[in-house]
Amino acid sequence: MKYAFIEGHRSEFAVRAMCRVLQVHFSGFYAWLKSPLSNRARKDERQTALIKQAWKDSGKVYGYRKLHDDLCDQGEQSSPNSLRHFAVAERQDSVGFFVFGQQIALTIGGSQANFAIVDRCGGGTLALAS
Repeated sequence: MKYAFIEGHRSEFAVRAMCRVLQVHFSGFYAWLKSPLSNRARKDERQTALIKQAWKDSGKVYGYRKLHDDLCDQGEQSSPNSLRHFAVAERQDSVGFFVFGQQIALTIGGSQANFAIVDRCGGGTLALAS
């Protein structure tokens, strides 16, 4: 993040001055310019492409557990939790909710709304008020 900031403001300030203020060594910044993505970032980028393809191949219905199974079948090593984070970030057409006390947070298509629970009806149905 610091290196990206320095790169973005090179035209306004001296590189060495920004490095001094941000407490990073200027040689680290120049090394970062040659290879801005870390090994982890490159691995995440590659796996994200594989996950997106597997999700599209499934008709956009696979959850993170099945996506994890698909990646393992391809010889990739990843944790189900990292795939869960991907699924939450990428699936803009998803619907989800989280109930906490007398409040519910409802997410539809990436937009979130909070409601108060007015009544708990039978069969798991909730009466909500905005």
